[in-house]
Amino acid sequence: MSVSIDFALIINILIVVALILLVVIMAELIRIVGSVRKLAKRAELLSDIKGWLGFFRKFSKD
Repeated sequence: MSVSIDFALIINILIVVALILLVVIMAELIRIVGSVRKLAKRAELLSDIKGWLGFFRKFSKD
């Protein structure tokens, strides 16, 4: 009987550790997605600035 209680305790500890790891991984994924979103916004802004500079260059040549 003692062996089955120890086995159940080990299983419960493993489940808790797995859940903690899952929470940490999800938090990191959310952080990474936020960083990627910021990088995409910056790239879009740089693209817009480049477009406006090209427009003004074309406008000044005419």
